Amino acid sequence: MSGYEGKLTATWKLDGRLMELEDRFAFIDKDELVWDVPAGAQIDGASIPQFLWTVTGSPYTGKYRDASVVHDWYCSIRTRTSHATHEMFFEAMIVSGVSTTRARVMYAAVRYAGPKWTRMDIHNTNLATGNRWGGGGRANYWGPGGMPPFDTPEYAEYEALLAQEERQDRKSAVARARANVNVAEFESIVDEVVLGKLDLIDIDRIISSLS
Repeated sequence: MSGYEGKLTATWKLDGRLMELEDRFAFIDKDELVWDVPAGAQIDGASIPQFLWTVTGSPYTGKYRDASVVHDWYCSIRTRTSHATHEMFFEAMIVSGVSTTRARVMYAAVRYAGPKWTRMDIHNTNLATGNRWGGGGRANYWGPGGMPPFDTPEYAEYEALLAQEERQDRKSAVARARANVNVAEFESIVDEVVLGKLDLIDIDRIISSLS
């Protein structure tokens, strides 16, 4: 059965843009795959395109907050496919009590203009990180907490890895988002979703035809 592990606790960084998790947090999907987010992970909500926030709302508010945290992390580290990551987001929102219609709108938003990446990206990221977050196990490379002991060479490696992700992985992931964004086009998709005419398969088909 799908569900979360842990309680989402986080603090805002001084820049007011980044939020840092204080404890490990995870989502377990219907196939029992663990979407693990380690303590110390930093997110900025960029996996949900900001120009769409007037339609979808801020990623830090509402019932879909927990789902957006997990989604943001996996859009940053790119150890699983973008399609699987967006589907997990939809499933996690449903578990969080988001209505099916609202969850489909959010899914359409990230499928339409959210980050996308290739299998090469996934391979290279898993290679560079030792598959720490890609394997789906309940304990990652550094254990259930997601972090090595403080003041050790492994902790320094962890800090360097996060810095690299901030500079490179996030920039690369966002750069792969849709370049030819059309608000009216997206709103027409939303209208169809709200009317109950589109499920996830329909959304995928329409957005793929626009690519």
